[in-house]
Amino acid sequence: MFARALKLLAANWQIVVPGLVAGALSAIVSAILGPASQQEGLTGTIVWFLSAALQLIASIVAIAYTTGMAQAAWERGAANFADGYRAFSRDAGHVFVAMIGMFVAGLIAAWASRYTWGLGIAVYFFFFVYTMPAAVAGELGGLHAMAESAQLALRRPVATGIMLLVLGGIAFLVTLLSSFLWAAPLVGPVAVALLGQVLISYFVLVAVGEYLDLRPALRA
Repeated sequence: MFARALKLLAANWQIVVPGLVAGALSAIVSAILGPASQQEGLTGTIVWFLSAALQLIASIVAIAYTTGMAQAAWERGAANFADGYRAFSRDAGHVFVAMIGMFVAGLIAAWASRYTWGLGIAVYFFFFVYTMPAAVAGELGGLHAMAESAQLALRRPVATGIMLLVLGGIAFLVTLLSSFLWAAPLVGPVAVALLGQVLISYFVLVAVGEYLDLRPALRA
């Protein structure tokens, strides 16, 4: 699964683009509206909500596009932006509800982690790692996608655990590399942003591939 996902990413580099564009737009929005959002009063509150809404929209678009393109890559071996647009136009609402649900669950997990030595966050990732693939590739509503993700994780706990451990190890190594790249003048931050988005796209490919492999048995 990991090797195949890497080959698919190398053959479909455009999967990285939606996340890069969304990240760049979010950075621009923060740079433009950030100072105004710090003002006291109604103006600052309105600008803050506007900035948050624009960044939320960018995140929804990026998730839907990246996941839809990842699904196409697994199913056809090739992905294009039309696949991402199709997923966004069809499943943007599912992604939005899933994001809200996962945000609430994440807050609970973070609170629980204070008393469980980080176990709450580990459980959170274990149960909800398939949520976005279920929302987009599975075309499920946001809360239904979270429920199916938990069902899949419980059905294949060893495979899911190994997948998360390997992805966590890769993320740790990439973080170390990024700390060195960041020191490079001018090109450092750009390289770190690109590397980060490549990592995210690879994670999405792995999660979507595992989801597509497990889903038929669950829905049989």
